[in-house]
Amino acid sequence: MYAVAEGAAIVAAGMTDKVTTVSRDYFIKLVDGNHQVISRGDILPVTTSHTFKTVVDGQRLVNFQFFSPDESNIYENIGEMWLGLEEKYPAGTEIQVYLELDEKNSDLAMTAHLKNDPSVKVSCTFSRGRSDEKIYQELEEAIARLNEQNLTSVGVEEALSLALPVVQLANQIIEPRTGEERKDLRDRAAKNLEKFQVSMSNERLEAESLIQECDQITELCGFLIPEPQQLRLQNHTNELQEAIDAIALLKFYVRLK
Repeated sequence: MYAVAEGAAIVAAGMTDKVTTVSRDYFIKLVDGNHQVISRGDILPVTTSHTFKTVVDGQRLVNFQFFSPDESNIYENIGEMWLGLEEKYPAGTEIQVYLELDEKNSDLAMTAHLKNDPSVKVSCTFSRGRSDEKIYQELEEAIARLNEQNLTSVGVEEALSLALPVVQLANQIIEPRTGEERKDLRDRAAKNLEKFQVSMSNERLEAESLIQECDQITELCGFLIPEPQQLRLQNHTNELQEAIDAIALLKFYVRLK
């Protein structure tokens, strides 16, 4: 009887599926702190959804950053993704985020879309250091530097118009079905990123600000400035603009080589 019972226990154990669970917590970074989206101990595979809201009127870039604390409670960057919006939406626009943690290789996949317009969406599986995330990181650093400056509304619009193509192309670099990189999209995204970095650099913005100030002085106070001085001022602004254009062209040429 003991042997029969032991054999039945062994057979039952073999018929029972092994349950695997999430080994750590997962968070998304928000303006007001980190929000937990997946909990340690959840049974794999995990599929969950959360709703978030934009924070400013006219927001056209939404950055999703995911972190996970290790055993020492130090947050590890899991990955990030950007949603680019072609139109301006009011603050409080809801964005639905779906997350899936795979059972086999623990890859974290994400899809985000406007709650009132599911056609405006972006999806990715975090690639852990591949070219799309490198582009995301460089763009984030460039935007962070830009946020330290007092851009005019025109400057903000120009920055957005340059950043959107970077985001839209980078989101398509990794082929979702095969996991392979699309070299053509990677190169186009890198080219647009460089255009953003050059156009929004501190040096260029300062130079363009000087040109604008000189043009305004000439226009508003030209009757007080002798004509030779006006001509000299115009020559200097033209030379500065030519220098700006030449530097941008040189950087583009060096990248292509």
